Amino acid sequence: MKCKNCGATLDEGALFCRKCGTAVPQTPEPTQKKRLTFKLPDLSGLLKNRRLLISLGVGAALLIVLIVVIVAVSSCKPSSTHFETPEQVSDAVLDALRRGDGDALAKMAKVSEPFLGQHTEAFGDGEDAEAVMRGYYGRMADNVHGLLSEQFNSDAVLEADLDVDTLTGSSIFEENSTLDIDADAYTVHSGTLYVGDTELDNIQIVSARIDGEWKLIVVYLY
Repeated sequence: MKCKNCGATLDEGALFCRKCGTAVPQTPEPTQKKRLTFKLPDLSGLLKNRRLLISLGVGAALLIVLIVVIVAVSSCKPSSTHFETPEQVSDAVLDALRRGDGDALAKMAKVSEPFLGQHTEAFGDGEDAEAVMRGYYGRMADNVHGLLSEQFNSDAVLEADLDVDTLTGSSIFEENSTLDIDADAYTVHSGTLYVGDTELDNIQIVSARIDGEWKLIVVYLY
């Protein structure tokens, strides 16, 4: 290697020229790039443990089933038959009518043999009282749902303007043999069903307090 200033031969590794004193440029050593390496975990022992794999699979399956059940239960409307006030009965009736759910009405109602005896030919084909009740409320819910769908739309809001009449005492059922029920009070909600400002139908909801709980007795549309 020669000195760039005077041309003298430079010693190997010299920092300055011994003849003229000119600094010798140094060539930096190339920087080596570090290589990043990743080592996968050794799963051979886990794969060989069949019992552990089966347990994990069963646990995952049970978790999925539990999630599905929770979602299904939360998305379903409970058809409760336990009501603490007659207003809860009326609200449940209106909600079932909004949805066109005759089964919900039949489930929440108390079977009234004398009342249903008047309708065995029209509903239920003369079968037992529960079949008549399902037919009666199923047709009623279908009629209301049909009116909502035809005159308005399936998302129409059904409302009610109701007057309340509550009677107590053991003699309240003597005037009407169709209400031959062992109850200590009953309430009649009467009024009009509305969709917006439009009158849809008249309604009467009869509920009775039986053993401390309110039960739906019957719903009339007229």
